[in-house]
Amino acid sequence: MPYTLISTIYDFKSLSLAVDKFKPDTIVLLTNNKDYPEIKDIMEELYKKRGRFLKIKIKEIDNKNILTIASQTFNIISTEINEKNDVIVHLIENNSIESIALSYVSCSFIKDIYKLTILDPKNEEIVDLPIFDYNISKNKVKILLYINEGLDNVKDISQKTELSSSMVYNHIKDLRHSGYIDPNELVLTTAGKLAILKFQDIEI
Repeated sequence: MPYTLISTIYDFKSLSLAVDKFKPDTIVLLTNNKDYPEIKDIMEELYKKRGRFLKIKIKEIDNKNILTIASQTFNIISTEINEKNDVIVHLIENNSIESIALSYVSCSFIKDIYKLTILDPKNEEIVDLPIFDYNISKNKVKILLYINEGLDNVKDISQKTELSSSMVYNHIKDLRHSGYIDPNELVLTTAGKLAILKFQDIEI
């Protein structure tokens, strides 16, 4: 299968080492500014490494907030997976909001992406990272989705999910403990909204 490397554009050295290691057919670079001064130089250097058959896609991300970035990034990864590419997500350690969103979104694709990698600066080697799962059951996903739609009481959620009120209450308690639901209100936290990205188009 062809490889697609998805990363941010802000560290050419790290990106270059990842390209050397995996020799991708396509590189997708996320940026919040298509006029980023080094883009042209980076593209030229990448073409030198991989030849004229390399596809480079520059994807401009609207960086209003992490949820917007995560949603756009989710769609980019989904597109590459749907095109039957082996996706390698390469994280850049520059604390940009794009890199942070990319790491969160990768958790939605635990069974779908080929590798999650980062540069080990001590040895200047690209190393694999574990892909963590959000580890949320189907019933808990449903509860999060209904809360996201605006349901704000256990009784209504219980009716919609066809779960007992005590079961819904226990699930909500667990989801609060995991940081997905606000401790004081029945609303999703940012973590909760990130966790349901993969399920937002599912009919419940």
